[in-house]
This record gives sequence, C-alpha cells and structure tokens, in this order.
Amino acid sequence: MLFRKILLAALLCGFVGGGLLGVLQLYTTAPIILAAEVYENHASSDDAGANDPAGKHGFERNLASVAATTVIACAYALILLSVMSLSGRANWRNGVLWGLAGYLVFFAVPAIGMRPEIPGTLSAAIEVRQAWWLTTSAATAAALAMLAFARNWLRLAAIPLLLAPFMFVPPGSAAPVFANTDAGAIVALAALLDDFLIATAATLAVFWIVLGVISGFACERYLDESPGKAG
Repeated sequence: MLFRKILLAALLCGFVGGGLLGVLQLYTTAPIILAAEVYENHASSDDAGANDPAGKHGFERNLASVAATTVIACAYALILLSVMSLSGRANWRNGVLWGLAGYLVFFAVPAIGMRPEIPGTLSAAIEVRQAWWLTTSAATAAALAMLAFARNWLRLAAIPLLLAPFMFVPPGSAAPVFANTDAGAIVALAALLDDFLIATAATLAVFWIVLGVISGFACERYLDESPGKAG
C-alpha cells in the first residue's frame, strides 16, 4: 500500500517538476544545443533535412524533449520520495535540503569531473562515462547519507567516498575536444560550452529545489502513515 502511494506521488511530482524543467530547457539549454549542432558535423549539413523530416527545430522535437525530461523526473522523484519516506524527516520545508542533496548527487559533484557536453564534443566511450557517472552519484549519495545520519567519527568515512571516483576520470573530461577543427568553430563551441554549463546548472538547481519541496509536501500530507494522521 505504501509503495503504491509512493509510486503515484512520484508520478505526480515528476510530472510537475519534469514539466517545469522541460519548459525551462526550451528557453535555456535547447537554443545552445541547436547552435552547437551547426558546428557539429558541417560535412553532413546537406542531408540533415532528409534525416529529420519533421524539422529539427519543430514542435515534435520540443515535445519529445519535454516528454523525455518528464519521464526522467518521475524516476528521480521515485528515488527521492522513497528515501524521504524511509528517513521519517520529510516535509515541504526541509524538502529544499533534500532537493539540494539530489542536485549534488545527480549533477553538481559528477559535473566536477565530467562536465555536461554539447554536440560536437569528443569524449570517452559512452559506457565508460555512464559507469563513472553512476559510481560518482552512488558515492556522493552514500557520503551525504553518512554526513546526515552517521554519528561521531563515522562521518569521516564520507571524505574518501567523495574523493574515490576522482581517482579515475574518463579521458577527455579535463579539457573539451571538438570534432570540428576549424579555429573559428572551436572558439564558438568553447563559448557555447561555457554557456551550456551555466544554463544546465541553473535550470537543474531550480528543478531539484522544486522537486524537493513538492516531494516533501507529498510525504507530509500523503505518505505519512503515523497513527496521528490515519484516516
């Protein structure tokens, strides 16, 4: 019964938070991605229209982007609500802290070693990047849990957990390398990459704070099964 409640709450919170993030991205990160695609592969520019009959700037692409973001947000909400419910320390007020924790776990700390990328960036194989991101996110989550819930000296174990993933960072993460070797394109792509990092950091910060607050509200009003709130 509780799992069903968490699942339904996660869907609702995910739709709200993911929908907000998706709309924000249409005005922040999406234009940067489109600008970077101009430089991504100039050799294939002649047949780009044939590969995208709907038009890459069209409604279908924006709708798909918002839909994908919302699905991912529902998964994040499910994780967040499950942990918040188990902790017994969830309400809309400290939901901000939970949201910031999610921001650190799933974006900020991994971005230190592997910054977000724009089209046309050369990097390590996707499998290597995914494995490093998952490892770093898991280590960060464990470290934050120790800082929040462990006692005394056990909190010191959070330090090696946070540092361990950075012993090995995927190749190409230190400095961006672009497929387009034209000097002017490299300058433009470097500027777009900086803008993309700022836009991504800002939009995800808004998303995680909103998701944390509404998830805390859901835990307090909908998932609390204590005797005082039964019925």
